[in-house]
Amino acid sequence: MIVIGAGTAGCIVAQELSNAGRTVALFDEGAGSAVGPLSRLPLTDGPQVRWYSTGDGGLLPRGRGPGGSALINAGYFLRWHQADFGGWPWPIETVARAYDLVDGGGAAGWLRASRVADDELSPIAAAFEHAATAAGLPAVAGPWSDVGVNRLRLNRRGGDRWTAWDAIEPLRDVAVHGGARVDRIERVGPGWAVATDSAIYSAPTVVLAAGTLGTARILLRSNLVDGPELEFIEHREQLVRYHVRGAAPPATALLHTVIHLADGVELRPYNGGFASYIPGVEPDAAAVGVALMRPQSRGRLTLDPDGELRVALPIPTADDRRRIDAGVRTVRELLAGTELKGVAEPGSASADEPLGTSQHACGTTPLGTATTDDGELRDHAGVFVADGSVLPTGGSAGPHATIAAVAAVIGNRLAG
Repeated sequence: MIVIGAGTAGCIVAQELSNAGRTVALFDEGAGSAVGPLSRLPLTDGPQVRWYSTGDGGLLPRGRGPGGSALINAGYFLRWHQADFGGWPWPIETVARAYDLVDGGGAAGWLRASRVADDELSPIAAAFEHAATAAGLPAVAGPWSDVGVNRLRLNRRGGDRWTAWDAIEPLRDVAVHGGARVDRIERVGPGWAVATDSAIYSAPTVVLAAGTLGTARILLRSNLVDGPELEFIEHREQLVRYHVRGAAPPATALLHTVIHLADGVELRPYNGGFASYIPGVEPDAAAVGVALMRPQSRGRLTLDPDGELRVALPIPTADDRRRIDAGVRTVRELLAGTELKGVAEPGSASADEPLGTSQHACGTTPLGTATTDDGELRDHAGVFVADGSVLPTGGSAGPHATIAAVAAVIGNRLAG
């Protein structure tokens, strides 16, 4: 079998197949894997990052190399709300078992997801937790996220990131092809041919796990979807900036806690400004992200004349915009409250324009509609999709943990 993409989904699928004694070839366009400290986000030009243009002057980074985007993210690894799975073709018990594999039921698991401890919590995160609970929001306990204050779990070993690639080395019967960007796949007899920029490989089964954007590029170039475009879910985000009183102590990760509101908005009190975490960024004020997690709007993915992916971010509907604006008002109220008096300079809050994005593209080939319940593309037997592309709905938290759980289910069924 050929698995395309050595990020979280691809590595988990390869592990399941390898454990079942299958011979697997694992392809990734990147050629190396180097995890770093969670106190830094390596979002600079270099071999670990591929940039996608949004057409409006924006750029979306994605990780390259074994480990995928987990090489460059903030380590955020949180389950969705149980209520988020109402539109899924799988029973909640299937999802729960898969989550238990990847996060250990809230303690370790394949991807070493450990909760930020009380004595690790940054002063900023602690103040926002106190402010939110004082405003009547509950502190969420247990492994599932829910409306209220959700302490994050981070993929880490000590202060460093931990990726699916780290979790599954060494793999039995897996040939890793680094530096091999797949251009297209096509039917050849009873199987499939996979064309990279330098060679053609064949296999009866191909699993696409190149990340939602990478997989979309392959699907569109290979004419394996209806029409010239794919719609996708994205979490648009507005930043509320404020000035920290005094010098904020360094934090171990960009984000320690998130606050989920009842209308599908996630508040992200970042531990200071992004300049403290991203090399080369101009000094900036501290920020709280207001992210729309269950949007009505959808973005669109197409190919440009050179066959490269063109990304059009979703334009929020009136209701999407209303919910974002309500979240911004909530952040302003929290910043003005007594619980944050020692952290935020009074009257310093201001909202960034235009809207940003969370870099959480998903949902282009939903389970149960564009694919079978097992992730196999309809009308293209032998081609499976196992990354964020198959999420049939948006979720109330970031997608990383859910992508890992989905890959575990699909990989197990393929290993069958």
